[in-house]
Amino acid sequence: MPVFSDLVSEKSYSVQRGTIQDHIDLFCDFFAVRFKGMQYTMRIANAMKRMFAILERYGVAEAQVNKTFSAARPSSITGLYNEFKSACDAEIALAIQYFEPLDDPESDDDYDTLVAAGKIVFADEGIARHLTAMARTKAESIYHMGSAHRHTPGPSALHSRALHSHVTNDDGLAFQWLTASSSTDPLPERLNILGYGVKSDSVSSGNSGYKWETK
Repeated sequence: MPVFSDLVSEKSYSVQRGTIQDHIDLFCDFFAVRFKGMQYTMRIANAMKRMFAILERYGVAEAQVNKTFSAARPSSITGLYNEFKSACDAEIALAIQYFEPLDDPESDDDYDTLVAAGKIVFADEGIARHLTAMARTKAESIYHMGSAHRHTPGPSALHSRALHSHVTNDDGLAFQWLTASSSTDPLPERLNILGYGVKSDSVSSGNSGYKWETK
């Protein structure tokens, strides 16, 4: 699955929109959400070397990363852009294959599967449409970490037992864990998404510094 190419499309980036650094940051942000600790450290350095080797081969200097791909005037804009995206897709696919082996049944439960199974639910069904691809990946990651994992308390404005977690430096997810309502419930707990938020300096207390979309 071309994860990075999908992220680029979602951001509406192209050879003329979004700097080279924006593309690199998008890749790194996804990596930071999906992989943690040594998993991140082991793969990100190789991925960055691969990216800059491609840029150099097309005549784009490291000092030009604050330009768009077209403004950097590579020897072949189309060739560079396609190879860059393909390399990012390949690095993500390799990391997923390495750290999330197929013989682990939990690794098969992606976001869509978890939602379909009722393992991830929403306080309001309208919340789902606000989630970016990276936010969906974050929700998947939170579910697999389980309720024992420590997350930041709040926003209390959404629920007294709310927790939240960063997606990138600019957005986050608010959620709570729901325990089984009866002994016959096949799921011991569910991840209930309370809202998708963007950081804001103009929100009231109890919102943990985010403007939340809750419907």
